[in-house]
Amino acid sequence: MQRILDNICGFYVISVEKENKRRVINLFLHNGVYVQFLQENRFLIRRGDKKKADYLCQKTQSFSISEQYGFLALLRRILSHCGAVVAFFLCLFLFLFFRSRVCDIRKEKNTDIPLDVLQSELCDAGFIVGAKWKESDLSAIENQVLSQSDTIGWINIYKRGVIAYVSARPKVLPNSQKDFSSYSNLISDYDGVVEEITVKKGTAVVSVGDTVQKGDLLISGIQNVGSVTVFCEAAGEVRIRTNEEISLFVPFESNVCSLQRLGLVGVNLCVFGREVNIFKNYGKKTPECVIINKIKQPVVHKNVRLPITLYLSFAYENTMTTDTLSQDEAEKIAKSRFFTELRQRLKDADLYRSHYETVLTEDGCAVKGTFTAVRYGATSVKIEMGKE
Repeated sequence: MQRILDNICGFYVISVEKENKRRVINLFLHNGVYVQFLQENRFLIRRGDKKKADYLCQKTQSFSISEQYGFLALLRRILSHCGAVVAFFLCLFLFLFFRSRVCDIRKEKNTDIPLDVLQSELCDAGFIVGAKWKESDLSAIENQVLSQSDTIGWINIYKRGVIAYVSARPKVLPNSQKDFSSYSNLISDYDGVVEEITVKKGTAVVSVGDTVQKGDLLISGIQNVGSVTVFCEAAGEVRIRTNEEISLFVPFESNVCSLQRLGLVGVNLCVFGREVNIFKNYGKKTPECVIINKIKQPVVHKNVRLPITLYLSFAYENTMTTDTLSQDEAEKIAKSRFFTELRQRLKDADLYRSHYETVLTEDGCAVKGTFTAVRYGATSVKIEMGKE
């Protein structure tokens, strides 16, 4: 029990040489100082005996006294650092503040409804990020969402820590309300010649070698089964050979726009959807300046987003400079852009043949090229019932 009180109120450690140990202990006991052995050449004294120990240390110079240990000493050292005290109370405030509110709304993995749709439906029911848990009746919110929503047929909201998890299923329409207008045709996406056609469902209205234009019917969703005409969702693959052109021009002289940041002109803090202006200064802004906003949201372990968003506004000065190119530089840039554009267009196609030529003029370098490619080019469109 005495050791516990010493740890709370405080104690000091006396270090002494081995040959002086017996003499120092006898000196302490003779002057009424309580001694508690700790190790071979170290022992403890109570906080109240510190003055006597200081006097004996100055008189004999045969031992040393450590700094004070114990809970009260530790607390005194912490309080002597204002930053640590402020940080402690700030963390305590944030802990109490965030634990009482909804910090995020997430959906379960087995929920097919998009998160933004769920958040919109919950917002209409008054349940948003920043809402107080004590004021949120989850059962009542679920009932309100089901009564107001046209897309959600079942929903469950539960709390895990400070995060609301939502499980939901889409509303199933009765047979009388089901959509039977899913019949569709396949039409052409490009102008060209049909190279290959594979019909999985429906009726082909073109053959290999036929010339088609963009929007022409390729596979019809109407087919005859015996003497009966039925509608279906047309399915299949159609490969079309297309002839395409690429033209571009690189001038020898061009105006280049560059942005130079002048500085921070505004800071807004948004907590739980409530925005507060912290700093705003547009004194550096000139008629040539533009304001660019950047959004930063703190993310902690495992991509957990905090309900805090920081909006930073920066002023940039818009300056125009003239960039001059030689003939070789312009031709090199023009060819590079041509092949970049060609690769971009051939991402989903097979190249059949290509040709290009460069033309130097007084103002710059022009590149004109043609290429033939074979690509899949059929898009599904719904059949409009009753339309002639």
